[in-house]
Amino acid sequence: MRTHGNLALGALLALSGLASGCTNVRDGFRPVLTDAPFVYDIGELRVIGAEELAGVDPSTVPDAVHYGQLGAGENAGLYGGATFQFRATGSSVCVVVDPEAMFWNKEISTQSNTVQYKFEDIFEDDGDLDLSAGLAAYYTGSPGSEIGDFSAVYDDPAGVEHELAFNECIQTGYFGDPAHAGRATVEYCDIDTSLHSGVMYTAVLETFALPIDDSILNFGALAFDGRCADLPWYDSNGALLAGASECVIPNEVEYADANGIPEEKAWFPELERAYCSGVGKVNTFCKDNPGAGCQSEEEL
Repeated sequence: MRTHGNLALGALLALSGLASGCTNVRDGFRPVLTDAPFVYDIGELRVIGAEELAGVDPSTVPDAVHYGQLGAGENAGLYGGATFQFRATGSSVCVVVDPEAMFWNKEISTQSNTVQYKFEDIFEDDGDLDLSAGLAAYYTGSPGSEIGDFSAVYDDPAGVEHELAFNECIQTGYFGDPAHAGRATVEYCDIDTSLHSGVMYTAVLETFALPIDDSILNFGALAFDGRCADLPWYDSNGALLAGASECVIPNEVEYADANGIPEEKAWFPELERAYCSGVGKVNTFCKDNPGAGCQSEEEL
């Protein structure tokens, strides 16, 4: 069972933040209970190939791509999230999760010769999922009941404890250290299954943060037959591109909700299309649709 760190440490960090003058945008945020599940198991996802994924119509959803929702739990000390299983192909498998909604950084330099984002992203509609994966036999959680991890403790003959890590979903930061992508940003990793062809793996989508606006995190997830660098997707101009991005799993906000896209987020598909067409399209959309996923000019 995955639990959050102790309250004393949390209080100490909070006090250090106050002392340094730092303010977290989520300070004071307490998610509300909704009908969205706190923990659930998606089941086995078929590993999807490049030809099928490249041929996906944005208005349809193949069975190998899962869209879902996650919400808050009654016990704030436990981690929530979703799990799914996939069968090893004997080669590289790319696992991808795309949490609501999307993220970009507003320009910070006026000296650049390239077009920059001129409008700030609205963070209230953003959620964050942390991805891990490994052999199903090493998973410590109970799919559908509680979130676990891929670690174990081994006592050597001298009685010394050693922590063993079986997470094969390795993501690194700017300096090569272990890291996660952050809010509203796609997480992905390549898993080499060459030694375990036909064996079942488990992927864990651990809830790190829910959107502030409604406490419901919409997301999409898939397992791809190949490397993440080869993930095919089309931009809004119809050009076929490759690589993990926001655009590989389209429209998670609409497809994840059984009732369709909420009226207050009706702007999402159009903003995502603009995002997938490039910085300039986002700037145009935000200018013409103030407040729809991005700050209005008056707030800049």
